[in-house]
Amino acid sequence: MLIISTIFIGAKNLRDSYEEYDLVIIGGGLAGLTAAYESYLKTDDSLKILLIEQMSSLGGNSKRATSGINFLDTHPQKTNNINDNYDLFFNDTLKSGKSLNDPHLLDTFSKGKQFLYDYYTNIFGVDIKLVGQLGGHSVARTHRPTDSKFVIGYYLISKISKKILEESNIKIYYNSTVTKLLKNETSNTIYGLKYKKENEEYTIYCKAIILTSGGYGHDFGRHGLLNEYVPELMNFPSTNGDFSKGSGVKLGREIGADLVDMDKVQVHPTGFVDPKNRYVKDKFLAPELLRGVGGILVNENGDRFCNELGTRDYVTNKIKENCRKQDTDKIDQYECFLLMNEEMSIEFGNHFNYYKDFKGFIVEHANFIEMSKNLNIDYKRIENTINMYNDAYDKKIVDKYNKTTFLHKFDLNKKIFSMVITPSVHYTMGGLKINNRSEVIGTNGKPINGLFGAGEVTGGVHGGNRLGGNSLAECGVFGRIAADSAVNYMAKNNKEIIKKSSILGISSLFQMAIAGMIGYDCYRRGGCFVGNNNFGNYYLL
Repeated sequence: MLIISTIFIGAKNLRDSYEEYDLVIIGGGLAGLTAAYESYLKTDDSLKILLIEQMSSLGGNSKRATSGINFLDTHPQKTNNINDNYDLFFNDTLKSGKSLNDPHLLDTFSKGKQFLYDYYTNIFGVDIKLVGQLGGHSVARTHRPTDSKFVIGYYLISKISKKILEESNIKIYYNSTVTKLLKNETSNTIYGLKYKKENEEYTIYCKAIILTSGGYGHDFGRHGLLNEYVPELMNFPSTNGDFSKGSGVKLGREIGADLVDMDKVQVHPTGFVDPKNRYVKDKFLAPELLRGVGGILVNENGDRFCNELGTRDYVTNKIKENCRKQDTDKIDQYECFLLMNEEMSIEFGNHFNYYKDFKGFIVEHANFIEMSKNLNIDYKRIENTINMYNDAYDKKIVDKYNKTTFLHKFDLNKKIFSMVITPSVHYTMGGLKINNRSEVIGTNGKPINGLFGAGEVTGGVHGGNRLGGNSLAECGVFGRIAADSAVNYMAKNNKEIIKKSSILGISSLFQMAIAGMIGYDCYRRGGCFVGNNNFGNYYLL
């Protein structure tokens, strides 16, 4: 009797020390939130879903996105007589990616975008009817909120998280860091994870995991992914939150996931230089839309040097070639000026004043003469630059930088806004290898059973360079696909974390008791398996 009591006391202690969920999503940005709610929609309340977020709030880098999200063939595009289609988008993305994109992922991405606009507007009630054209796009397809006081990232995150918190059974753990994925090596199957909160480690057993934990654009440590794959960028600033350490990439690699395009890191041409803290490493993104509504770039001499609507890698390289690198050992900082007139600022929307008045990034000048004095630029030279630009606008010609879109004309005698910008690490195109079902692929070329990925944690969609507006779109398309694949995987396998059937007539509770006799340490290491025998692989928990 004493032995039996000891056994069941051990079983109780084991059961108290872990949790069970059907599906766990790691990362609370747009990909994670989309995957979570899509999973809920497919199963209603029948699925136990957990979302783990390492920060104290949802959104990640997604809520920092400002320029917009790309869709195809939408009602706002048709209303504005914008003819867009699959082929145009596919080719724009392929060209921007230097044809290094995974063609199967790009095909899936391009097709999925055609339905994404209706999904977000119908399911979450978002109102994103304003459409603009960003660099590298052949037509206007980048959508942003109709109410210009909102920026796209924060707006989407707010709408979706509100829906999740108020209308679903999805549970969310904040301030929690996943430290390990648990995989049965024999069956190549995910069965849980370990995470830390307040320095305590916990174990969760689950049927499937979706990784949506973002990229590694701020992983500047000596042993970080940036130093491992692109050490030449270690001294560049970054627009990413300092939480962007590639945790999901590392978690996947530890259990045998394959990686792709890890050396493909996007340096965005325009990060704001804060006059109050010029050489700080963390930069605030100067949205591509500032150039999308007509803003131009000039160097310290007052000369334009590029097509401002070129791809991000093109504009970045032109800045590095034509603009002065600052004389400091703190950071690799190439500075130039971004200029806008009042019409452009109005078209950009109310958030322009946030950058100007609240953040102090934008300086207002009465006219170009005053600006040239304030910026120490020769007036005759900037006057010549503006006259050449206005001439291209009037004649509707292609200028010497191959720019074809001139939305607004400058007036030398009217108000002008200037801001100092510098290229900054912005996005990591590389990450976990996935297929077009969002299954994470192992180094053996086979999917890791029960493991899925979406968003910046994955690689292959964007190739060598990402188009503006495609990050949020990728989160949406593959977040939905990952949810669909995970739900189908669980339905197909119909497996439970603790086997409800018995082994040789031994109940699962008694299996737990046996585990208590075998030792708690065995359990803590991720469970003990019966292994390859006539009874299959069972957890002895």
